[in-house]
Amino acid sequence: APRTNDSWRVVRQLLGNRMLLGVYLAQFCINVLTYFFLTWFPIYLVQARHMTILQAGLVASLPAICGFGGGVLGGLLSDTLIRRGRSLTVARKVPIVGGMLLSCCIVGCNYVTTDWIVVALMSLAFFGKGIGALGWAVGAQVQGRRQRWGPVRLLQLGTGASAVGFATAPLCLIGSIDPYIAIASWTISAFGMGITFATLGNQTLTLAEPEEQGWAAAALQISDAAGSTLLVGIAGAIYALALAAGPVDATPFVAIWLLMAAATLLACVLASRIHATVTRASSSIMDSSAVSGRNSHSNP
Repeated sequence: APRTNDSWRVVRQLLGNRMLLGVYLAQFCINVLTYFFLTWFPIYLVQARHMTILQAGLVASLPAICGFGGGVLGGLLSDTLIRRGRSLTVARKVPIVGGMLLSCCIVGCNYVTTDWIVVALMSLAFFGKGIGALGWAVGAQVQGRRQRWGPVRLLQLGTGASAVGFATAPLCLIGSIDPYIAIASWTISAFGMGITFATLGNQTLTLAEPEEQGWAAAALQISDAAGSTLLVGIAGAIYALALAAGPVDATPFVAIWLLMAAATLLACVLASRIHATVTRASSSIMDSSAVSGRNSHSNP
């Protein structure tokens, strides 16, 4: 009973803390921008701006490049603030708030008609999104305060849940099964991804020096975006090949979901290597501390 009450107290803290509520809102806005550029932006360029598929593909890469630069700059800015003596709260909030405010320039696309201005505003918005995308660091900071399970178990739980969700998603295509099962599948996958992201961030920031945590968070954000973009491209290629072969049925969608499940299962297997990495890093830190201690004693 005490453990249950303690767990509900933590839940109330997560839902009632003003700082965390701001983080939730910021992460929601970041994810909306991310999936807009991954999914809707090419369609917008073709249908609303009347570009060809080739032109849309080339133009759609510009915001991604700007987002890459914003992600690096956000990490550099956070590290700089910490080096100058600012608190972790300031080092996290300034990039997030500044980046989200910069991303608001996307609204201007509704009031211009020149294509290059639209692309410039979109690129600037994605650049701001990259600056403010410190969700890895914030999630890791929150999780690191209270963690009963080790990183290996958490990563295996997260990736395993994601794999189950992806593998069961194709069931919604079977006529005799309620299509709303897709909601349950994606909920399980989202649960797993949330655990995985926070755990990876926590371990990465644990191994990084305090003044280098911004760079580490930026690297995680860039790897996340690069991996998402790569898999979206692979999924698009699978669908395009199926479309070129004739009328499209459920086969390409099933193949895509199973590919996602296989990728997360591979991550689940590789998660066991986290323990060895953390152990070696901890040993190196202890050895360095011991050497420093001996030097300080030998040099009064």
